[in-house]
Amino acid sequence: MRRETAAPDPWIARFAPAVVPGGTVLDVACGSGRHSRLFLARGHPVTAVDIDPGRLQLFPGQPRPELVTADLENDPWPFVKWRFAAVVVVNYLWRSILPRILDTVDAGGMLL
Repeated sequence: MRRETAAPDPWIARFAPAVVPGGTVLDVACGSGRHSRLFLARGHPVTAVDIDPGRLQLFPGQPRPELVTADLENDPWPFVKWRFAAVVVVNYLWRSILPRILDTVDAGGMLL
């Protein structure tokens, strides 16, 4: 059985072209990977993080993100020394990690 794939959030799609070309993107709580797929299709390396990697929908012949499995609410923040051209966070709010998320945005980068 094939699962339906949600389209990227219109706001994320609107601002995706503003991410520096080729810049690495972090997709926080990536779920099915709708935003990971968007940025991969635009030529960005993507790191996708989620508690349940089984939800990520990838398709044969398409680029794949680097997948990090983590419980963002209970595990240590896995990206302490990482920096990204863009960090995408949609439909996820865990206020205590917001400062860590902001720290992962590279100078001149974007939080979407």
